[in-house]
Amino acid sequence: MKPLLICSALKDELAPLRTRLNVEKSFQQGGALFQQGELDGCPVILGWTGVGPKAGEAGLTMLLDLVRVSAVLGVGYAGSLNEEVPAEALIQATEIVTANGAGGPWQADTGLREKGRTILGEHAETYFEGRIVSADHVLSTAQQKKDAGEAHDAIAVDMESAAWAKTCTEREIPFLILRAILDPVEMSLPDTESFINKQQRVAKRQILSYAVNHPEALWELPRLGAYAHRARKHLVKVVPELVRAILDI
Repeated sequence: MKPLLICSALKDELAPLRTRLNVEKSFQQGGALFQQGELDGCPVILGWTGVGPKAGEAGLTMLLDLVRVSAVLGVGYAGSLNEEVPAEALIQATEIVTANGAGGPWQADTGLREKGRTILGEHAETYFEGRIVSADHVLSTAQQKKDAGEAHDAIAVDMESAAWAKTCTEREIPFLILRAILDPVEMSLPDTESFINKQQRVAKRQILSYAVNHPEALWELPRLGAYAHRARKHLVKVVPELVRAILDI
């Protein structure tokens, strides 16, 4: 059986699953890292492509040049673009577009979406289905997020899903995108990209440095950390069940 690829941008987004993976083989190039093995008895590849559309496409392309996979499940955090979509909610993409209009839309696989809908209905506290827009930078203000939601008729924003969807579509590999909302639409974000180190992890030292130089962010950083913890918890809860459904195990 060909493995299912589960990819995210950051190691932190799926860190608890990494400890449960029985690693058999690793693939690494630049900032991308993939590990192949068994997750709760299921053949998977767990990987981190790096942040942003260029890293997302490069990392996924590197792996798919080396390994055949049955499907791709792209997961991670996203920002809400709709007041009805709260922090920590799970988002299953119906389709993905780019903020700059460069290609797409890309349609998530119908069969995988049906399996995702079943699993989310059984295991998720709150989930939505809708369009995700991928930007090439973080939308940091509430107004930027509201404008993007209206312009693209989207309910969430990220930076990698379009790159993953484009790559999968070109290679005729079925894919599904599942995101957890990190920041609600009304929340303004600090410069979160500056928190990420070369190992694609959120670095506490860099967060502290940012807080020292931007004391106004002290009110938002603890709330953002709490949202990240709960968003990751919700993803890790449903992903193993979704993996089994996709692989029919």
